[in-house]
Amino acid sequence: MSRVEAAPWGSLDVAKALTIVVLGGIALVGVAWWLRSVDAFGELATILLTSAALQGLMLLAALRFTIGKYTATSEQLGFCKSEGLAGWLVPFIGLTASLLLTAAYVLLVEELGWTSLMPPELPAAVRGAEGFARLAAAFVVIVVGPVAEETFFRGFVFQGLRQRFGLVGAAVLSSAFFAAAHGDVGLLAPAFMSGLILTWVFVRTRCLGPAILAHSLQNFIAFIAVF
Repeated sequence: MSRVEAAPWGSLDVAKALTIVVLGGIALVGVAWWLRSVDAFGELATILLTSAALQGLMLLAALRFTIGKYTATSEQLGFCKSEGLAGWLVPFIGLTASLLLTAAYVLLVEELGWTSLMPPELPAAVRGAEGFARLAAAFVVIVVGPVAEETFFRGFVFQGLRQRFGLVGAAVLSSAFFAAAHGDVGLLAPAFMSGLILTWVFVRTRCLGPAILAHSLQNFIAFIAVF
């Protein structure tokens, strides 16, 4: 049995974790709105703190319903050493496919004039960050986000749903949740397609590392494109 089929948790655990993350996300949005209204930390710090907190919540939820509840191993969650050439090539194949599909999507919505469906730019506070603030933003976007999101959506959600919905059903559902988590209508389609590709990377390599690498590189490209 492959490592991606060995999850002892299931769809009910996924539903509970998603509920926690959604409710926590709503609470964090409220906190962020309050912090910005009183200008407690500044816009950039508020964005980064809120984002890091949500990603931390994803990690904690995934760990709670895997290692915490079932004493699952980190390998069952997907933290293992990818073997062979695939571990190096597959992330870059996935990255290329994701970038090409995203570019095709942007060209399509531009051609159709559906401006409301265009992927949004990074917040102005992030685009204008300099020095240490830029490094902090890069760390959250390029490191924290991919690690937390791949652990939650691929390692935990996808594997938990796979037993009940099968590979294709779990890939579609986990990618839909991944897209919805981005919180912008212009990111629904690109994030969904990226989610499917990242799921393929995870299944093909049987480890989270390559999926995290592909996700991180895509975020890196998006990040440096605005500077």
